Amino acid sequence: MNCKPHTEQSQDKAVQLAVRILQYSRNELLVALRFMDMALCKLEYQAADVQSIASDGQRLYFQPHYVFQIYEAAGLRTDFAAPQGINGAAKGIRQVDGREALQGL
Repeated sequence: MNCKPHTEQSQDKAVQLAVRILQYSRNELLVALRFMDMALCKLEYQAADVQSIASDGQRLYFQPHYVFQIYEAAGLRTDFAAPQGINGAAKGIRQVDGREALQGL
């Protein structure tokens, strides 16, 4: 049984979804910019209280809902019925209480 409060579970799912979107975005960049593989793959993802996205060269700090806004602004949907987005990023994503969540988590 999971004893985390509901809001903490929702935050965990939002962070997991944002990391998944960032990973797919990184993979798309690697296809086009293969020479950047060491730099892009070195960054660790960390949710933080930032307005958008920032980096210190070791970590990529992000605000999950900002990642969702950019993802949707690019014309990609985050509901489960959406056509496949970047490399199938929409697979397993659905709407829950107006927020995105990974299917099966």
